[in-house]
Amino acid sequence: MGEAVLKLYSILADAAGRREIRVPCLEGEKLRSLIERAASEAPGLGEALNVIEWSIYGLTSSGERVELDDKAPCGEIHLVPPPSGGSRLVKARLLDEDETVDIASVVAEAGGVSSDTGAVAVFVGIVKGLNSGVVVEKLYYDAARGVAERVIEAILREEAERHDLRAAIVLHYTGNRYPGDVTFIAVVSGRGRRNVFPALEAVVERVKREAPIWKVEYRADGSKAYILGDRVVKLEAAGGEVR
Repeated sequence: MGEAVLKLYSILADAAGRREIRVPCLEGEKLRSLIERAASEAPGLGEALNVIEWSIYGLTSSGERVELDDKAPCGEIHLVPPPSGGSRLVKARLLDEDETVDIASVVAEAGGVSSDTGAVAVFVGIVKGLNSGVVVEKLYYDAARGVAERVIEAILREEAERHDLRAAIVLHYTGNRYPGDVTFIAVVSGRGRRNVFPALEAVVERVKREAPIWKVEYRADGSKAYILGDRVVKLEAAGGEVR
């Protein structure tokens, strides 16, 4: 038997009188049942959950979203109540290399979430044909599918809360991308430029640093380089391509 550590925030933390509750993690138990057992130790938590009509979900330390009727994992589970901004759109999606995106429609979607939206900011990343003096033929983006979208969504929720956004959307291509091709689209909306400009920069930087997405740079001289964080790594002994 393991242990689950429920991390509490906002109304949940205040009602429980603490920031975390530790409870045994039973095999096959659903998150709702685990939380109910935690609430038996802190009655105020149960009252708060009823007030917000159990409008919560869990988030693991790796960014995996856990719904109330999902199997509860052991370890840290962040219980996420509704954000302060009310109605909010958060969307993260990986795109296949042959998909097309109408960026104008994404902007319209982000701008139409709330009637008090006054600004939409957009970042579009493209493949550089010349990178630090090196001629680039293509990039290949590899991703941990099933995980990357959840990690990005967690980033978007955090930044949307921090900057009081109305929408936060990230679309990221995978597979082969060639010079001039779009690789990464981030769109955020909020009440004004003071919300959206810093939020957009934070989203772009965090997705590039934290999302489990990697790129390989294929160069005109026949070599290839792996972009791992801030490092550019060449592996002379690398075998054939794995796709």
